[in-house]
Amino acid sequence: MVSPACYLALAAWFSRTCLSTFGPPAFHELLLRGIFPSECEPMKLLGQRLEELLAPYGVSLVTEQGGLRLIAQPMGLVGRVFASDEGDNISDVCVTVSLNLDLLAVLLFSLPDWRLLWSHDPRFIQHFELCPSPGKPFQPFSLYPEPFSFDISFWTGPTWDERKFHAVIREASHGTVEQVKLIDTFSHPDLSQTSYCYRLIYHSHTHALSHTQALHFHKDLETFLTSRLQVTIR
Repeated sequence: MVSPACYLALAAWFSRTCLSTFGPPAFHELLLRGIFPSECEPMKLLGQRLEELLAPYGVSLVTEQGGLRLIAQPMGLVGRVFASDEGDNISDVCVTVSLNLDLLAVLLFSLPDWRLLWSHDPRFIQHFELCPSPGKPFQPFSLYPEPFSFDISFWTGPTWDERKFHAVIREASHGTVEQVKLIDTFSHPDLSQTSYCYRLIYHSHTHALSHTQALHFHKDLETFLTSRLQVTIR
């Protein structure tokens, strides 16, 4: 507890989301909540302070009904501030701040990819043991990590869960797939089956991924898809 009128909390959120450079399936959220006298205009003051702190890192505040959205390009939403009437006193206002700490860390330390935050590489951990100042660009471990592209095609039944597909990709590739792009689809008129073709980009920011490693992960993906999602590889 910070005071009788305020509290903060840290939480880990997990979601079934599709693969994205700025869409981690799990992230840490900082939640701040407090009750303030409405005459002190807490939303206005808090918005001004957040803008002062985060504008140098490319975060802008967008006004919405009942609050503010913290937006950064190209990742999108990194936080929200909103007000509600939950206090015992009618003249009080309850203000809640929600911040995505993972995406803010990517911004503040110029990380090329959020996956670095989940790396077990001792070099990454040692880098932050030195307590670098926000705004100091992170120096990549591999200067020119080469990406590898592989296509995968398969038949599915009448239903298809895109998010389960992306979850299987994460597991089979050990987190090395950076991008998934749908190339083509075809629905068979007689068999109630649909064919999907995806292009996957394998790319590691912690080490130089070899073509052999990427191909091995891709073959594992074919096996996983067949056993987990009952697809027929083409």
